[in-house]
Amino acid sequence: MKEMTKMTFKVDTRRWKSFDERVNSLPIKRDPFLNNIIKREAPRLAKAMEGKKLSGTANRWISGQLARLRTTTVNIGIEKSVAEDLKLVVAESHMVRDAFFNRLIAFLMPSDKLLDYFDLPHSEDGSVGRAYVNIQKPVSPMATLVDTFDDPLWYLHMAVEEVHETNLYLLDFPSPKMDGYACWLDDARVPKTKANKQAQREMEEFSRALGVFELDAFPSKKVG
Repeated sequence: MKEMTKMTFKVDTRRWKSFDERVNSLPIKRDPFLNNIIKREAPRLAKAMEGKKLSGTANRWISGQLARLRTTTVNIGIEKSVAEDLKLVVAESHMVRDAFFNRLIAFLMPSDKLLDYFDLPHSEDGSVGRAYVNIQKPVSPMATLVDTFDDPLWYLHMAVEEVHETNLYLLDFPSPKMDGYACWLDDARVPKTKANKQAQREMEEFSRALGVFELDAFPSKKVG
């Protein structure tokens, strides 16, 4: 028998309520379902965070933005080995573990607006990616359930890689208000840091230069 342990997360109350209600409406057990997903996603998270280490400033900013959300404390039963794998990724990358869990829930039940923002498909129609061409799905209902439960996020991972050439855990959410969902955040995106101020200056200089270029490219007509 696999050794189990408890893991606690703080998750956006609104998203968690929707997720929990949906899971409870299905003939599946919540904790084993999440355990299986985290087991599948931990290696992908490790790959995404390989060579990356959040600064203390970025870590505090993400934690602060997460704290500003209305959160619920959730305890789930999880395999001890899975918990250790996740703990190792968090330690090596200095990321905020709860941010990973919030992002996971967000992409398990993504809104149409979120999918549209990232230009991701709403259905598996084969329109995204060369990788989809040779993928065959089972016809057997039981085999379909096993296939789906084994890797629920596989299609989103494939689509993100094809559309954005990056990892699902490295996508930047639409607003700084959602930085509580960030597994990775460069200091240039953290407000009031030196890197962020420098990035803003460079953007302002670029905008001014672009404005001058546009005026030069389209000179006003002489009158008379």
